[in-house]
Formats: sequence, structure tokens, C-alpha cells
Amino acid sequence: MKNCTVIFLLTVLCLTAPARATSTTPLARPTPINWNLKADQIKTSCLAQLKVAIKAATRLANTSGTRTFSNTVLPLENINSDLRDKLAAQRFLSLVSPDKHIRDASLDCDTRYTAFKADETSDPTLYRALVAARSGVSAPDVYGRKLTTLLIQTFEQSGAGLHCRRLLSVSP
Repeated sequence: MKNCTVIFLLTVLCLTAPARATSTTPLARPTPINWNLKADQIKTSCLAQLKVAIKAATRLANTSGTRTFSNTVLPLENINSDLRDKLAAQRFLSLVSPDKHIRDASLDCDTRYTAFKADETSDPTLYRALVAARSGVSAPDVYGRKLTTLLIQTFEQSGAGLHCRRLLSVSP
């Protein structure tokens, strides 16, 4: 019985003890999510967050100089992950809210988010920036290289890598 108690206590201590940091950079706090939004709050916060993301993506696309993982791939990933985090409730409530007005506002937010992603991933300027960052082989590790590859594939699937003549030939 004593052995079981000791093992249990050690397990509790291990699970509740803070993990030893392997990096000198502080861990980011998770984005707080408010699940009790009203329809007008969903609309205003969605539009505001999309505006921030559009501005950041445009600034990133228009940045000059050598493209690297740190100044191209990572900022693009951060723009999108921040937007997903900040719009989690605004987009999810279309599926679970009992209030029709909230569901409609949430669905509108999700539609706007989807349009933003379609525009972003079909942007040839951002695509060329990602390709340039990949050719510089500046990703810090295998995960960074894989992220770069996946982003480039996403942009290619959206048509960002197609030549203008090719785009005209497939348009209706």
C-alpha cells in the first residue's frame, strides 16, 4: 500500500510540476476565447481581426529584401495562426449556438475568413516570397522546412504559382 501511495504522489508531483524550459524565450500565453459573444460583437471583432490580418499580409507581401524563413514563412504562419486563434469562437458559434442571430453572424464571419484565405493563398506575390525563402534554405530545422513546403503546396493548389496566361486559359 505504501508503494502505491509513493508512486501516486510522485506521479502527481511530476504532472503538476512546471516543465523545464528548453528555450530562453518565454512561452506565449494562449489566446483567451470568449464563448459568450453577441451577434454584433461577432461582426465587429471579426471585421477588426480580418482587417489586421489583411494589413499584415499586404505588408509582408510588399516587403523587399532577401526572403528568409524568419522574415517570410514565420510571419505568414503567425498571421494565420493568430487570426485562427482570435476568431475561434466567432467562427465556431455558427455550429453550436442556439441563437439564430449569433449563428448567422458567425457564419458570415466564417465566410469572410474563408474569402480572406482564398485571396491570401492565391496571391502570387506571397507565393514568390515563400519560394524565395525556401530557395535560401533558411529554415532552422526539419519542421521549418516542412512548414515552408506545406505553405508553398497550399499556394500552388490555390493557383498562386500559375502563369497569367495559364490562369486566363482556365477561367470561365
